[in-house]
Amino acid sequence: MDTINRSTGVTKDVEFEQDKTTVLFTILDTPGGLNEVLTMFGTHNFDLTHIQSRLSRDDVDSFEFEIDFKGDEMDPQVAGFLDVLREHTESLRVIGKKQVRHPLQLSSRRRQGAEPEGRPGLQS
Repeated sequence: MDTINRSTGVTKDVEFEQDKTTVLFTILDTPGGLNEVLTMFGTHNFDLTHIQSRLSRDDVDSFEFEIDFKGDEMDPQVAGFLDVLREHTESLRVIGKKQVRHPLQLSSRRRQGAEPEGRPGLQS
């Protein structure tokens, strides 16, 4: 896939890892409820890459959980898993899909002294 560097206008062929899907869900407030949902990801062979919790916007006594996991929501296996997940959550919303750069390419960019994308001028 070709990408364009905003500052130089140079195009570069970029490899992407497996896509990631982001879901936002709430669960019933029961002992072990979150553990049950999280265990389902492993049982269905999906790797979690990010998890975050926050107070629900709709109910101050409830939490929402945002999870990124490896897989494309258009893949039939992922779509089937999302259907199963909906049965075990109070609400579930698919936020979207992310394409993640291959980690080897990121490391080589850092070794070459390239600035992090989206943060021009920042140095460590």
